[in-house]
Amino acid sequence: MPKKSNTSKQEPKEKVEAPVTPPAPVKSVEADEPKEKCKPEEPHTEKCCRKRQMPDPTSKRSKKRRMQEMKAKQPSICLEFFRSGKCTRENCKYSHDIQKFLNERTDALDTVCPLYDYFGKCQSGLTCQWYKSHTTEDFKQMTKEKKMKVHPILPELNKQDPPNIHLLRKGEYLFDIPTTFETPSKKLMTMDNKLILPSLCTFGNLPFRKTAKRYGCDVTMSEMVMANALVEGNKSDWALIRKDPLEDNFGIQLCVGNPVECAKAISLLNGFDCNFYELNCACPIDLVCDTGMGARLLERPKKIAGLLAAARGVTERPVALKVRTGCDEITIAKNLVPFVEDYGCGMLSIHGRTRKQRYTKSADWDYIQTCCGLTQCPVVGVGDIYTYDDYTKAMSTGVKSVAIGRGALMKPWIFTEIKEKRNWDITSSERIEMLKQFAIDGLNHWGSDSKGVGTTREFMCHHLTFMSRYVPVHCLVDKQKEISIHSKFEEGMQYKDEMEELLASDKIENLVKITEMFLGPAPKDYVFVPKHNSYAKN
Repeated sequence: MPKKSNTSKQEPKEKVEAPVTPPAPVKSVEADEPKEKCKPEEPHTEKCCRKRQMPDPTSKRSKKRRMQEMKAKQPSICLEFFRSGKCTRENCKYSHDIQKFLNERTDALDTVCPLYDYFGKCQSGLTCQWYKSHTTEDFKQMTKEKKMKVHPILPELNKQDPPNIHLLRKGEYLFDIPTTFETPSKKLMTMDNKLILPSLCTFGNLPFRKTAKRYGCDVTMSEMVMANALVEGNKSDWALIRKDPLEDNFGIQLCVGNPVECAKAISLLNGFDCNFYELNCACPIDLVCDTGMGARLLERPKKIAGLLAAARGVTERPVALKVRTGCDEITIAKNLVPFVEDYGCGMLSIHGRTRKQRYTKSADWDYIQTCCGLTQCPVVGVGDIYTYDDYTKAMSTGVKSVAIGRGALMKPWIFTEIKEKRNWDITSSERIEMLKQFAIDGLNHWGSDSKGVGTTREFMCHHLTFMSRYVPVHCLVDKQKEISIHSKFEEGMQYKDEMEELLASDKIENLVKITEMFLGPAPKDYVFVPKHNSYAKN
């Protein structure tokens, strides 16, 4: 017999309402307290409680959050309307209230707009920090016809997005590339006696490349572009291939480790304006080398051969290769040099240091000379060229041309020195004029609104960290001595004037002070942190 249920006895209790008790307070969890999944017998580590730690301020997530907070503080305006005075969108959801926008602004400056003063026109319109100098009472933009004719604003090239970028982001773009890559035909480049500005991460931006061109640079190159980012439709990487009409011999450098990905990226780039491509097998950064790219490719010659074959299989443009003397302490580049020509390499750039050396030792030009005798491919030498004498010594090794990186960062006028065969004792006023032009190019490239001014200031500070290492010719005791460089402010030197002394200072407050001469006062909370550490005394 089944037991009788006791529900009948419990019915009266169910009708009685129990008093409502408040929920127990939640205990605050300390940052160093282990999570529930931590096992008590195992020691507690930071990894198991990563979510409870303070976020890293330098991480991409933190930067993205700060950008979102900045956008939330700014009024949601229609940039097209505030820049050009017209809005082409049918149902624009952004504000077109000019008076409200101007009343809420806190970054407006009363001085003259550098772009309006130089070009006779400012393309940023009412978003410009100096909008008062070129805006009428009825909010229309003024122009200066004479200056517009003297300094016309030339549109940048390669500015458009690739076709079907939305398909690239979704991974649905259909690439028309061969499934197998045959041995390509030889296509050597003619770079005899050309002065090349190599690809420079952070520093190889468009305004600086224009500066180098004005001082006599023959060939410029983009910053290093990640091929996988191009294939995925990353807009920030596509922005790196922009060029100025002044750059008449322009190359795009790709960082890639997969032949198929290389073919995809170059097939997309074929629709843009450039003269050649360069495959990077020299980048020493751990983040790149740990994925099998950059200098790590020097240990895999067959992979390099596959990349060259894939690149030449989808383009008629020349394909160059940049390498170091080796990956670790052992120099292995000469084992690679003899066969690169057979796989379609049109030019070989050799940096005379290993990946492990980075920039802490002198470039090995004897090794570069040895490599020159192993191939018919034109060789470009890279490393430690700061003067015209350095250039002549480098050319005597048998290289067809040289690429000048840090030397150009410290003294962009080095290209003029080499072409005029002299050591230029440049004055402080001439250097200030160069920086003024860089500021104008930066504002024209990044914009003269608050964001563009901030970006221009940041890059100018980065460049000043290198330019401050230049020692003027008249400060040297022995005039025949090789022009030297220094890594910090040397107070004992006899400078011609206070401005030259200011330009020689590497103090952060002085770097910011120089930018304020062209960009106005920096925000009170502005902090500049140098992020490039490639300089070291030999």
